[in-house]
Amino acid sequence: MKQEPHPPEKDSSGHTHAHEHGAALGGRAEIILSLLCGALLLSGWLLDRTMDDSSR
Repeated sequence: MKQEPHPPEKDSSGHTHAHEHGAALGGRAEIILSLLCGALLLSGWLLDRTMDDSSR
């Protein structure tokens, strides 16, 4: 006789996954890190454009 897998149990918030939502940056970690990455990319590009070519 084949046993069917049990459906995942839901926690009190209705989620069926087992990870915590209390990360260091909270639930907005992805957007915060994306904006930080974009700001660093823009600053690197601006520095490259404004640097004196004679220093190369």
